[in-house]
Amino acid sequence: MVGRRRALRVLSAFSGAGGLDLGLEAASFRVLGCVEKDDLARETLARNRPGWKLLEPSDVTEFARTVRPADLGLERGQLDLLAGGPPCQPFSKAAQWHAKARAGLDDPRAACFPGFIQLIETFLPKVVLIENVQGFTEGKTSALPLLQESLNRINSSTRTSYKASANVL
Repeated sequence: MVGRRRALRVLSAFSGAGGLDLGLEAASFRVLGCVEKDDLARETLARNRPGWKLLEPSDVTEFARTVRPADLGLERGQLDLLAGGPPCQPFSKAAQWHAKARAGLDDPRAACFPGFIQLIETFLPKVVLIENVQGFTEGKTSALPLLQESLNRINSSTRTSYKASANVL
């Protein structure tokens, strides 16, 4: 007799209204929890998916400072997927049209991205998925150098082999 396969587990950061998470759920992932600070997005998540946990603190940076894998019933390295869509405005071309705009990681809205990197280090997920605009990985305001540097640091201290790659879907 063939046993049932365990559903792959995902932690969602910057969940928004849950669009990425709905797709992952349709692909048979089990959403362990969502980290989202926008009140309207949290309300939407609660109404559409009452079985999903809205995790606290709701800010990714604060959540990353306090969470441990055991809080989600996991050990380090057991999370299958860490998924998130950090704010895209700092990396979008539209954000750079304004003469006084601060782009990329210099934009205050990008200050939460290091919290996502901390979640990688805390959970050591098998896979990390970041959904964002093309400017997140390309151009002079890209977050890719910080991501690669951070993954290299994590790899050297934890014997993991994370590497960044970008795809347009």
